[in-house]
Amino acid sequence: MEGLAYCSSNNQLYAGINGSFFRVDQATGANVQTLAAPGFDAEGLACNPSTGTVYAIGGNAVAARLAGISTASCPSTSRPAMPPST
Repeated sequence: MEGLAYCSSNNQLYAGINGSFFRVDQATGANVQTLAAPGFDAEGLACNPSTGTVYAIGGNAVAARLAGISTASCPSTSRPAMPPST
C-alpha cells in the first residue's frame, strides 16, 4: 500500500496503491470494498473526520495532484472498546 488513512468518523481504514482506492479490513488487511479511485496514483492519504472525506495526494516532480474522495457510501462500524491501561 502506498497510502493509508484511518477515518475516525466512521471507524474505517482506507488504502491506495497503483491508482486503486479501497476500504481495508482492520483485522486482516484485506480489501473489502473497492471505491472510486482519484484518477491518479495516490502516494498519501488523509481523512477529515468532520466530513468523512479522504484526501489523496500524488504526482511526480513536475506536477502534484490532490483529490478529495467522498466516503459517504462506506458503512460505519462500531469501534471496539479499548482495554484498560495497566
